[in-house]
Amino acid sequence: MQTALLLLPDFALILLGYALKRSGKFAGPFWDGLEKLIFFVLLPTLLFTAIAKATIDPVAVGPTTIVGLGAALVGIALAEAGRRWFTWAHADARATASSLQIGFRFSTYVGLAIASRLVEQGQTRAIVEVAVLAALVVPIANVFAVGALARLDRSASGGSVAWQVATNPLVIATLSGLLWSIALPPLPVWTLLTLDRVGQASIALGLMAAGAGMIVPRNTALSASSRQPLGWIAWILGVKHLAMPLAAIGIAWAMGYAFADVKMGILFAALPTAASAYVLATRMGGDGPLVARLVTLSTLLGIASLPLWVAWLG
Repeated sequence: MQTALLLLPDFALILLGYALKRSGKFAGPFWDGLEKLIFFVLLPTLLFTAIAKATIDPVAVGPTTIVGLGAALVGIALAEAGRRWFTWAHADARATASSLQIGFRFSTYVGLAIASRLVEQGQTRAIVEVAVLAALVVPIANVFAVGALARLDRSASGGSVAWQVATNPLVIATLSGLLWSIALPPLPVWTLLTLDRVGQASIALGLMAAGAGMIVPRNTALSASSRQPLGWIAWILGVKHLAMPLAAIGIAWAMGYAFADVKMGILFAALPTAASAYVLATRMGGDGPLVARLVTLSTLLGIASLPLWVAWLG
Protein backbone atom coordinates (compact mmCIF):
# COMPACT_ATOMS: atom_id res chain seq x y z
CA MET A 1 0.00 0.00 0.00
CA GLN A 2 2.95 2.32 0.60
CA THR A 3 3.80 2.03 -3.10
CA ALA A 4 0.22 2.88 -4.04
CA LEU A 5 0.34 5.99 -1.88
CA LEU A 6 3.17 7.29 -4.06
CA LEU A 7 0.60 7.84 -6.82
CA LEU A 8 -1.51 10.21 -4.74
CA PRO A 9 0.53 13.33 -5.64
CA ASP A 10 0.02 12.57 -9.33
CA PHE A 11 -3.72 12.16 -8.90
CA ALA A 12 -3.75 15.35 -6.82
CA LEU A 13 -2.36 17.15 -9.89
CA ILE A 14 -5.29 15.82 -11.94
CA LEU A 15 -7.72 17.21 -9.38
CA LEU A 16 -5.78 20.49 -9.28
CA GLY A 17 -6.18 20.85 -13.04
CA TYR A 18 -9.90 20.23 -12.70
CA ALA A 19 -10.19 22.84 -9.92
CA LEU A 20 -8.20 25.44 -11.86
CA LYS A 21 -10.34 24.97 -14.97
CA ARG A 22 -13.57 25.25 -12.97
CA SER A 23 -12.34 28.29 -11.04
CA GLY A 24 -12.82 30.43 -14.15
CA LYS A 25 -9.40 32.05 -13.83
CA PHE A 26 -7.94 29.84 -16.55
CA ALA A 27 -10.22 29.79 -19.57
CA GLY A 28 -10.52 27.20 -22.32
CA PRO A 29 -7.98 28.80 -24.71
CA PHE A 30 -5.31 28.53 -22.00
CA TRP A 31 -5.78 24.76 -21.71
CA ASP A 32 -6.01 24.34 -25.49
CA GLY A 33 -2.62 26.03 -25.86
CA LEU A 34 -1.16 24.02 -23.00
CA GLU A 35 -2.38 20.75 -24.53
CA LYS A 36 -0.65 21.63 -27.81
CA LEU A 37 2.58 22.53 -26.01
CA ILE A 38 2.56 19.22 -24.12
CA PHE A 39 1.58 17.08 -27.10
CA PHE A 40 3.90 18.61 -29.68
CA VAL A 41 6.91 19.67 -27.58
CA LEU A 42 7.16 18.56 -23.94
CA LEU A 43 5.96 14.94 -24.11
CA PRO A 44 7.87 14.04 -27.31
CA THR A 45 11.01 15.50 -25.73
CA LEU A 46 10.56 13.31 -22.65
CA LEU A 47 10.07 10.17 -24.74
CA PHE A 48 12.98 10.91 -27.07
CA THR A 49 15.38 11.69 -24.22
CA ALA A 50 14.43 8.66 -22.13
CA ILE A 51 15.00 6.29 -25.04
CA ALA A 52 17.99 8.01 -26.67
CA LYS A 53 20.05 7.89 -23.46
CA ALA A 54 19.05 4.32 -22.60
CA THR A 55 20.62 1.07 -23.71
CA ILE A 56 17.68 -0.72 -25.29
CA ASP A 57 17.71 -4.43 -24.57
CA PRO A 58 14.96 -6.12 -26.63
CA VAL A 59 15.15 -9.18 -24.40
CA ALA A 60 14.58 -7.08 -21.29
CA VAL A 61 11.67 -4.95 -22.58
CA GLY A 62 10.18 -7.73 -24.71
CA PRO A 63 8.00 -9.38 -22.03
CA THR A 64 6.46 -6.08 -20.94
CA THR A 65 5.82 -5.16 -24.56
CA ILE A 66 4.12 -8.50 -25.27
CA VAL A 67 1.89 -8.17 -22.20
CA GLY A 68 0.86 -4.55 -22.85
CA LEU A 69 0.37 -4.95 -26.59
CA GLY A 70 -1.56 -8.19 -26.14
CA ALA A 71 -3.88 -6.57 -23.61
CA ALA A 72 -4.48 -3.65 -25.99
CA LEU A 73 -5.44 -6.03 -28.80
CA VAL A 74 -7.86 -7.81 -26.46
CA GLY A 75 -9.38 -4.44 -25.52
CA ILE A 76 -9.82 -3.52 -29.19
CA ALA A 77 -11.45 -6.87 -29.99
CA LEU A 78 -13.88 -6.66 -27.05
CA ALA A 79 -14.75 -3.02 -27.76
CA GLU A 80 -15.48 -3.78 -31.42
CA ALA A 81 -17.52 -6.88 -30.53
CA GLY A 82 -19.55 -4.80 -28.07
CA ARG A 83 -20.10 -2.05 -30.62
CA ARG A 84 -21.47 -4.52 -33.15
CA TRP A 85 -23.74 -6.18 -30.62
CA PHE A 86 -25.20 -3.00 -29.15
CA THR A 87 -25.60 -1.39 -32.56
CA TRP A 88 -27.43 -4.53 -33.73
CA ALA A 89 -29.59 -4.16 -30.60
CA HIS A 90 -30.59 -0.66 -31.83
CA ALA A 91 -28.20 1.45 -29.78
CA ASP A 92 -27.27 4.78 -31.34
CA ALA A 93 -24.61 4.00 -33.98
CA ARG A 94 -23.05 7.47 -33.77
CA ALA A 95 -22.59 7.18 -30.03
CA THR A 96 -21.17 3.65 -30.08
CA ALA A 97 -18.72 4.57 -32.85
CA SER A 98 -17.65 7.68 -30.92
CA SER A 99 -17.13 5.92 -27.59
CA LEU A 100 -15.59 2.71 -28.96
CA GLN A 101 -12.16 4.24 -28.34
CA ILE A 102 -12.84 4.51 -24.59
CA GLY A 103 -12.21 0.78 -24.36
CA PHE A 104 -8.60 0.76 -25.57
CA ARG A 105 -7.02 4.23 -25.73
CA PHE A 106 -4.81 5.25 -22.82
CA SER A 107 -3.52 8.36 -21.07
CA THR A 108 0.18 8.67 -21.81
CA TYR A 109 0.43 11.38 -19.12
CA VAL A 110 -0.73 9.03 -16.36
CA GLY A 111 1.39 6.18 -17.73
CA LEU A 112 4.57 8.25 -17.67
CA ALA A 113 3.73 9.56 -14.20
CA ILE A 114 3.52 5.99 -12.92
CA ALA A 115 6.67 5.02 -14.80
CA SER A 116 8.58 7.92 -13.26
CA ARG A 117 7.58 6.68 -9.79
CA LEU A 118 8.85 3.21 -10.64
CA VAL A 119 12.13 4.69 -11.91
CA GLU A 120 12.53 6.39 -8.52
CA GLN A 121 12.20 2.94 -6.95
CA GLY A 122 15.00 1.56 -9.10
CA GLN A 123 13.01 0.12 -12.01
CA THR A 124 15.02 2.04 -14.57
CA ARG A 125 13.36 0.56 -17.68
CA ALA A 126 9.86 1.76 -16.79
CA ILE A 127 9.80 4.95 -18.90
CA VAL A 128 11.42 3.19 -21.86
CA GLU A 129 8.82 0.41 -21.59
CA VAL A 130 5.98 2.94 -21.66
CA ALA A 131 7.55 4.72 -24.63
CA VAL A 132 7.92 1.51 -26.62
CA LEU A 133 4.36 0.43 -25.79
CA ALA A 134 3.03 3.86 -26.76
CA ALA A 135 4.86 3.73 -30.09
CA LEU A 136 3.30 0.34 -30.86
CA VAL A 137 -0.21 0.85 -29.48
CA VAL A 138 -0.87 4.48 -30.50
CA PRO A 139 -0.90 3.72 -34.26
CA ILE A 140 -3.09 0.64 -33.80
CA ALA A 141 -5.52 2.43 -31.46
CA ASN A 142 -5.71 5.43 -33.78
CA VAL A 143 -6.55 3.25 -36.77
CA PHE A 144 -9.46 1.57 -34.98
CA ALA A 145 -10.72 4.77 -33.31
CA VAL A 146 -10.61 6.81 -36.52
CA GLY A 147 -11.90 3.90 -38.56
CA ALA A 148 -15.03 3.57 -36.40
CA LEU A 149 -15.83 7.25 -36.85
CA ALA A 150 -14.93 7.15 -40.55
CA ARG A 151 -17.76 4.67 -41.08
CA LEU A 152 -20.12 7.48 -40.13
CA ASP A 153 -18.29 10.08 -42.21
CA ARG A 154 -17.45 8.58 -45.58
CA SER A 155 -15.41 11.68 -46.45
CA ALA A 156 -12.73 10.51 -44.01
CA SER A 157 -10.31 8.50 -46.12
CA GLY A 158 -7.90 5.77 -45.14
CA GLY A 159 -5.10 8.11 -46.17
CA SER A 160 -6.06 10.56 -43.46
CA VAL A 161 -5.75 7.79 -40.86
CA ALA A 162 -2.30 6.82 -42.14
CA TRP A 163 -1.23 10.46 -42.11
CA GLN A 164 -2.38 10.92 -38.50
CA VAL A 165 -0.35 7.90 -37.44
CA ALA A 166 2.75 8.87 -39.44
CA THR A 167 2.78 12.43 -38.09
CA ASN A 168 1.94 11.58 -34.47
CA PRO A 169 4.59 13.36 -32.34
CA LEU A 170 4.74 10.49 -29.83
CA VAL A 171 5.43 7.93 -32.54
CA ILE A 172 8.04 10.16 -34.20
CA ALA A 173 9.78 10.88 -30.87
CA THR A 174 9.90 7.20 -29.88
CA LEU A 175 11.22 6.01 -33.23
CA SER A 176 13.78 8.85 -33.32
CA GLY A 177 14.95 7.94 -29.83
CA LEU A 178 15.32 4.29 -30.80
CA LEU A 179 17.33 5.25 -33.89
CA TRP A 180 19.59 7.54 -31.87
CA SER A 181 20.13 4.93 -29.16
CA ILE A 182 21.06 2.24 -31.69
CA ALA A 183 23.01 4.09 -34.39
CA LEU A 184 24.30 7.41 -33.02
CA PRO A 185 26.76 8.46 -30.29
CA PRO A 186 25.49 9.46 -26.82
CA LEU A 187 23.91 12.88 -26.49
CA PRO A 188 26.26 15.63 -25.23
CA VAL A 189 25.80 16.35 -21.52
CA TRP A 190 24.57 19.93 -22.01
CA THR A 191 22.04 18.77 -24.62
CA LEU A 192 20.85 15.97 -22.37
CA LEU A 193 20.38 18.32 -19.42
CA THR A 194 18.39 20.77 -21.55
CA LEU A 195 16.15 18.06 -22.96
CA ASP A 196 15.65 16.58 -19.49
CA ARG A 197 14.48 19.95 -18.17
CA VAL A 198 12.00 20.32 -21.02
CA GLY A 199 10.70 16.75 -20.76
CA GLN A 200 10.26 16.81 -17.00
CA ALA A 201 7.69 19.58 -17.32
CA SER A 202 5.43 17.32 -19.38
CA ILE A 203 4.33 15.04 -16.55
CA ALA A 204 3.01 17.64 -14.09
CA LEU A 205 1.48 19.81 -16.80
CA GLY A 206 0.06 16.78 -18.59
CA LEU A 207 -1.68 15.53 -15.45
CA MET A 208 -3.19 18.97 -14.80
CA ALA A 209 -4.35 19.15 -18.42
CA ALA A 210 -6.00 15.75 -18.03
CA GLY A 211 -7.84 17.05 -14.98
CA ALA A 212 -8.90 20.19 -16.79
CA GLY A 213 -10.49 18.02 -19.47
CA MET A 214 -12.77 16.23 -17.02
CA ILE A 215 -16.47 17.04 -17.23
CA VAL A 216 -18.82 16.26 -14.36
CA PRO A 217 -22.40 16.14 -15.70
CA ARG A 218 -24.97 18.33 -13.95
CA ASN A 219 -27.80 15.97 -14.80
CA THR A 220 -28.27 12.23 -14.88
CA ALA A 221 -28.02 11.90 -18.65
CA LEU A 222 -24.60 10.98 -19.91
CA SER A 223 -25.45 12.44 -23.28
CA ALA A 224 -28.48 14.38 -24.33
CA SER A 225 -27.69 13.69 -27.97
CA SER A 226 -27.53 9.90 -27.80
CA ARG A 227 -29.80 6.98 -26.88
CA GLN A 228 -27.10 4.96 -25.19
CA PRO A 229 -28.16 2.02 -23.03
CA LEU A 230 -26.39 1.75 -19.70
CA GLY A 231 -25.28 -1.72 -20.81
CA TRP A 232 -22.99 -0.18 -23.44
CA ILE A 233 -21.58 2.31 -20.94
CA ALA A 234 -20.84 -0.50 -18.48
CA TRP A 235 -19.39 -2.67 -21.26
CA ILE A 236 -16.93 -0.16 -22.67
CA LEU A 237 -15.72 0.98 -19.23
CA GLY A 238 -15.50 -2.65 -18.10
CA VAL A 239 -13.33 -3.46 -21.11
CA LYS A 240 -10.94 -0.64 -20.23
CA HIS A 241 -10.68 -1.04 -16.47
CA LEU A 242 -11.30 -4.75 -15.90
CA ALA A 243 -10.91 -6.84 -19.05
CA MET A 244 -7.65 -5.26 -20.25
CA PRO A 245 -5.77 -5.58 -16.91
CA LEU A 246 -7.04 -9.15 -16.50
CA ALA A 247 -5.97 -9.91 -20.07
CA ALA A 248 -2.49 -8.57 -19.28
CA ILE A 249 -2.30 -10.77 -16.19
CA GLY A 250 -3.53 -13.76 -18.20
CA ILE A 251 -0.95 -13.21 -20.94
CA ALA A 252 1.84 -12.86 -18.37
CA TRP A 253 0.73 -16.08 -16.67
CA ALA A 254 0.41 -17.97 -19.96
CA MET A 255 3.89 -16.82 -21.07
CA GLY A 256 5.41 -17.77 -17.73
CA TYR A 257 6.46 -14.23 -16.83
CA ALA A 258 6.76 -13.12 -13.22
CA PHE A 259 4.23 -10.35 -12.62
CA ALA A 260 6.91 -8.17 -11.01
CA ASP A 261 8.98 -8.35 -14.22
CA VAL A 262 6.10 -7.14 -16.41
CA LYS A 263 4.59 -4.71 -13.91
CA MET A 264 4.56 -1.79 -16.36
CA GLY A 265 2.76 -3.88 -18.99
CA ILE A 266 -0.05 -4.70 -16.56
CA LEU A 267 -0.28 -1.11 -15.32
CA PHE A 268 -0.28 0.10 -18.92
CA ALA A 269 -3.38 -2.03 -19.52
CA ALA A 270 -5.08 -0.43 -16.50
CA LEU A 271 -4.49 3.20 -17.53
CA PRO A 272 -7.52 5.49 -17.94
CA THR A 273 -8.60 6.64 -21.38
CA ALA A 274 -6.82 9.53 -23.12
CA ALA A 275 -8.55 12.91 -22.95
CA SER A 276 -7.77 13.33 -26.66
CA ALA A 277 -10.58 10.86 -27.36
CA TYR A 278 -12.99 13.78 -26.96
CA VAL A 279 -11.07 15.87 -29.51
CA LEU A 280 -11.13 13.06 -32.05
CA ALA A 281 -14.86 12.43 -31.59
CA THR A 282 -15.67 16.13 -31.94
CA ARG A 283 -13.49 16.70 -35.00
CA MET A 284 -14.98 13.72 -36.82
CA GLY A 285 -18.62 14.54 -36.11
CA GLY A 286 -19.11 12.06 -33.27
CA ASP A 287 -20.93 12.37 -29.96
CA GLY A 288 -18.48 14.68 -28.17
CA PRO A 289 -20.50 15.19 -24.95
CA LEU A 290 -20.84 11.45 -24.38
CA VAL A 291 -17.14 10.82 -24.96
CA ALA A 292 -16.16 13.70 -22.64
CA ARG A 293 -18.21 12.24 -19.82
CA LEU A 294 -16.89 8.74 -20.39
CA VAL A 295 -13.32 10.07 -20.34
CA THR A 296 -14.14 11.67 -16.99
CA LEU A 297 -15.58 8.43 -15.63
CA SER A 298 -12.54 6.53 -16.90
CA THR A 299 -10.19 9.01 -15.23
CA LEU A 300 -12.05 8.68 -11.93
CA LEU A 301 -12.03 4.89 -12.21
CA GLY A 302 -8.30 5.06 -12.92
CA ILE A 303 -7.72 7.18 -9.83
CA ALA A 304 -9.56 4.57 -7.77
CA SER A 305 -8.17 1.40 -9.36
CA LEU A 306 -4.54 2.13 -10.29
CA PRO A 307 -3.30 2.39 -6.68
CA LEU A 308 -4.90 -1.02 -6.05
CA TRP A 309 -3.13 -2.56 -9.04
CA VAL A 310 0.15 -0.99 -7.95
CA ALA A 311 -0.28 -2.29 -4.40
CA TRP A 312 -1.18 -5.77 -5.65
CA LEU A 313 1.85 -5.88 -7.93
CA GLY A 314 4.06 -4.76 -5.07
